[in-house]
Amino acid sequence: IKLRRDIPARKLILYEGNRSMLREYGISPLVYDAASPTVPLENGGYIVIEHTEALTVVDVNTGSYVGKNNLEETVFEVNLAAAQEIARQVRLRNIGGIVVVDFIDMVEEGHKEAVTETLKRALSLDRAKCNVLPMNEFCISQFTRKRLGHDAHSYLVKPCPHCEGRGDVHDDVFVITRLRADVLDCFAEGHTAVVVELNEKIMARIFEEK
Repeated sequence: IKLRRDIPARKLILYEGNRSMLREYGISPLVYDAASPTVPLENGGYIVIEHTEALTVVDVNTGSYVGKNNLEETVFEVNLAAAQEIARQVRLRNIGGIVVVDFIDMVEEGHKEAVTETLKRALSLDRAKCNVLPMNEFCISQFTRKRLGHDAHSYLVKPCPHCEGRGDVHDDVFVITRLRADVLDCFAEGHTAVVVELNEKIMARIFEEK
C-alpha cells in the first residue's frame, strides 16, 4: 500500500494501565452523568431532563443558589447557566427531536431575550442543526435538534420491569461496565481478591457473554 507523504500516519497508543481506561481518562463520569436525569449547575442550581415518547422536557431549578441580589437577578443567573448546560447535555446525550425547556419565571423582557440568545449561541457550537424558537410569556423555550443516530439514554437505561415501564433502571451493559471498572480499581489499589454480590440475571449475562 502506497502512503501519501503529506498525510501523517495515525498513531495508536496501547493502554497498559491497571484501571479502567475510560475511568482513568475521565470519560466514565461523563457516561454516568448521561444516565442521570438530574444535572447540577456550578452555581448550585440544577436541571432535570425527562424523556417522553414524543419529546424531551428540561426543568430548571434554583436549588441551593440564593444569589447576592434580588430574586429576579438570582433567577436570571441560574437560567443563564442552565441555557449553557442544556446545550452541552443535548450534545453529550445526543438528544434529537423536540426539546422543551421550562426556565424559571422571569419578569424583565431583557432577561428573557438574554437567556434565549445564550441558548442559541451555545447550541450554535453543535454539529447537529438546531432551531430555537422565542421564549413565551411563561418562560418556556422550545428548540429542535436534528437526530444523529440514537440518543445515549436508549443505550444506558431500560424500562423498569417492576413498575411496568413507569420508571427506568440502568441497562445491563452499563451495570457490567461500571462493575468491571470498580473491580479493576480494587486490584489497582493492591487488593488480591474481590467479592461481588449481584443480580442473578446480570451474573448470567456475564458468564454467557464472557
